[in-house]
Amino acid sequence: MGWVAIRTICDLRARLFGHLLNLPLSFFTSSSTGELMSRTADLTILQNMIAVSLVTVIKEPISLLSYAAILLAIDWQLTLVALVVFPFCVVPITIYSRKGRRASAALQTEAAALGRVMHESFTGNRIIKAYNLEEVVIRDFKLKLKDFVSNFMRVVRATESPGPLIEFLGSIGRGGHFPLAGRPFHPRSNLSISSPPC
Repeated sequence: MGWVAIRTICDLRARLFGHLLNLPLSFFTSSSTGELMSRTADLTILQNMIAVSLVTVIKEPISLLSYAAILLAIDWQLTLVALVVFPFCVVPITIYSRKGRRASAALQTEAAALGRVMHESFTGNRIIKAYNLEEVVIRDFKLKLKDFVSNFMRVVRATESPGPLIEFLGSIGRGGHFPLAGRPFHPRSNLSISSPPC
């Protein structure tokens, strides 16, 4: 999958580069060089998605169907009860995945803004020093960094938040197993350590 990913990204970069070169001059007038270079570098994200996510998309449905078949064979009634909780697990994943996509798009925009500031600062270094604008440029760069960190943390929250919610719902399903099984639940019984045989 690594070879497929890198070949796909190289082809996409070549097509994107050719597309950008064929755009009219007005486009390059309204777009900065740093932003265009940053947008071209964004294709690296697709490389990770192709190399990792594509394998997951193929493997996980097969695993899910296999586990469902095993659970139905072991206890079909308990499996159907567990399926009642399943839609509640999908809701937080759907909500936070949408938030994560929006935050990721904003993160890429802020990364492009950082690239633009850096490119303009390096290419216009003589003007910056002539007018003593170092502090102004540094302040602008720090503001862009602050926005970048804010959007990055939004991505982290959208990625990490569904886990505890799903675990909580899973514990509810686990607790519902004992009344269905017709036997009381004793927490200490699962934590007791049996003595080794003599």
